[in-house]
Amino acid sequence: MIRLHVTQHGNVQGLWSDDLELAALGPLSVRRASHVEFDRHMQCWAVVPIERPRDVLFTARSRAKALRWEHSHFGPGGRHWNPRFEEHVDGR
Repeated sequence: MIRLHVTQHGNVQGLWSDDLELAALGPLSVRRASHVEFDRHMQCWAVVPIERPRDVLFTARSRAKALRWEHSHFGPGGRHWNPRFEEHVDGR
């Protein structure tokens, strides 16, 4: 499920997904909240926040499981959703 957040200024925010052609909404401004990358030392996929790249928030043997966790936690309403991003999308 794709969850989007519409700010009071009319900006649409959420996690990127190829399930929805976001460019059809208009010009995009993309800002990453996290990375999902393979950790060769732990031999698993790790979700790492951009602002604290040494912190590993979640690990999984399956990349798909790590991506699902990332979407549920960094998407609108998720535990790691950062409402500060709303202020920076349109420079207000």
